[in-house]
Amino acid sequence: MTLRRSASPLVLAAGVVLALTACTPAPPAGSQGGQPQGSASETSSGTEDAPSDAAAETAQAAAPLELLFSGTSSTAKERSEKHLALQEGIAECMAEQGFDYPVVPWDGVEEDQSGWTDAELLELGYGFSASVENETEEYEQHPVDALMESMSGAELAAFREALEGPPLKGEDFAEWDPADAVQVPLEDRGCVGKAEHALFGEQADLTSTPQFQTLLNELINGYAAVENDTRMKEAQLAWSECVADAGFPGLGARWDVSALLEQEWAAAWPEEDPSPNEPKLAEFRERELALARADVGCADSTGLNKVRTELTAEADRAFLDLHAEEIEALTAGSQNS
Repeated sequence: MTLRRSASPLVLAAGVVLALTACTPAPPAGSQGGQPQGSASETSSGTEDAPSDAAAETAQAAAPLELLFSGTSSTAKERSEKHLALQEGIAECMAEQGFDYPVVPWDGVEEDQSGWTDAELLELGYGFSASVENETEEYEQHPVDALMESMSGAELAAFREALEGPPLKGEDFAEWDPADAVQVPLEDRGCVGKAEHALFGEQADLTSTPQFQTLLNELINGYAAVENDTRMKEAQLAWSECVADAGFPGLGARWDVSALLEQEWAAAWPEEDPSPNEPKLAEFRERELALARADVGCADSTGLNKVRTELTAEADRAFLDLHAEEIEALTAGSQNS
């Protein structure tokens, strides 16, 4: 049982943009264990080349976009201080409602759920066979998760509602519409929302405004246009032909890889996951890693990585050229909140 710690509209909106801009396949839904969630890297694996101009421009564009969608501080110390202040605010609010909430300082590890790096794909595949192996590994459970597992069903329901507020419509990401989330006032999202409102103020509240929703939708449309660009379609086709030549036909895009493996996994183990020592699991792992090598290698050799980076940078620049003044006005004062 794992606690959702991203309860606010502020975090949810940022997650939408990360998911849309991430093109390295993500771990399979429901996988367990210590699987990496590094940043989505569309660069060549194993190289130490300097960043391209397009990559540098993307990084430069990320500053106002980061301000718009996350409002994070610029240093690790500041992020740690804000994390602790947020945790203490949540604990105080929960205590007022009769609940204990363990305050856990930030461990210094940046959370990024935008996808896996190519290096991680080459090492672990797409998380299917690795998830079984990781089930046997010991890991340190978060104190809040341990507390929740000790509760009865009624206690847990009351605790979660106090912590996060009533469940949102379609909290399952596959069913989730950003419009549903941003319309919920932050103060109504339980102690997490109240603490975020107290700490971030206007920066948190801006996600509930029509102006923010308009900007979010336009940015989403800009990233969708990247996938429909002729250059991207040509690069995707070249990637598809490349992986077909490597023995994996029928894949139209990189995100199709995880879907294919998920189908094969379900067909092999429809009832429950295999044991780590099952011989058929080793065969699946060999295929999974071979597919990862083809995927990563073809994304590099066909120029798919470069094209996506360049087109994403163009989309960011176009968005900022049109909306820089709106973003500045919308986020005014949030840097000091």
